[in-house]
Amino acid sequence: MPFQTILARPLGLLMSALCCGLIATRSEAQTLSFIGSATESPAYEALEVPFASRVLTEKSAGALRVDLRPASAAELGSRDLFDRVVSGKLTLAALTAGQLPSNEPWFELGELTGLAGDTSSARAVGLLYRDRVQIVLKDKFGLRLLGLGAVQAQALYCRSPMSRLGDLKGRKVRVSSAMQASLLEAIGAQAVRLSSLDVRAALQNKALDCAIGGTTSGNQLRWHEVSSHLFSLPLGWNLNHYVTSEKTWAALDNATKQLLLAEFRNFETRLWDSSLIYTREGINCNAGVEPCRSGQRGKMNVVIGGDIDRALLAKTMNEVVLPAWGARCGAACVTAFNAELGKRVAVKPLK
Repeated sequence: MPFQTILARPLGLLMSALCCGLIATRSEAQTLSFIGSATESPAYEALEVPFASRVLTEKSAGALRVDLRPASAAELGSRDLFDRVVSGKLTLAALTAGQLPSNEPWFELGELTGLAGDTSSARAVGLLYRDRVQIVLKDKFGLRLLGLGAVQAQALYCRSPMSRLGDLKGRKVRVSSAMQASLLEAIGAQAVRLSSLDVRAALQNKALDCAIGGTTSGNQLRWHEVSSHLFSLPLGWNLNHYVTSEKTWAALDNATKQLLLAEFRNFETRLWDSSLIYTREGINCNAGVEPCRSGQRGKMNVVIGGDIDRALLAKTMNEVVLPAWGARCGAACVTAFNAELGKRVAVKPLK
């Protein structure tokens, strides 16, 4: 199905739509094109599929239908996907920080690298990030942020033993963002930017020593088969930004807008509520222990990380990573960060 919005609804749905608060005024159902997460992410199958195929259809009494495809099936590069949703050729998209323009420093924070050590703090920091990034998306790119959340922590898969974060010194580590690279290089590792789909082969061929990736998605991509140790202290969270263009938004009727706003708020809550479940399940599956319902059972050694690791992470973020980010972003960013996020993540004020 082409990426376009079909702005029509069946008259036969009028009365049932009125009962549910959505007024159908056109003659055919309205179809929304939606590119979701990658298939290896639990966000796609467990959350986005039922949201698109059941929730939006039922809540609209059939007046809305969603053509959902995973990011891998779209066969679009990150920039192409972003451009399609900006232009309105695609109605909805789930964009990770790595799929947003790399020349906007605020998006670098979208993986919460080093800013949240557990699911509750990730949720709190993510909501503060949301307040700022929705302004950036609208003012600079003409995009409306409908929802934001993460379903799994970003952990470290290594093919040889490690017991502390400092053991990464001298190792080649896969990263997916500039902020991850800054963190790893400050610790003494060699950061390597690589697609998640290429990590397994790189670990197997010893082109990589370790890789940062989701606890669940890394398992789905079979990284556990070529890794021996999982360092589970969260190094990031890789937020999904659910967006539509302001052009597309303006073309929707008010009832549809209100429905999407309400249901994406509910969906965002479900994303965050699932983050603890899928983070833990990913760790369990990689280690080969229960409960492991949706993944593949591995035999990895899980390294939890302790106070020494948290201290090193905080020191590196305070002294190297965040100051470098502030320098790239500028004075206005530094002021906003200190006022909005800095106090919540207990880092030193940026200068």
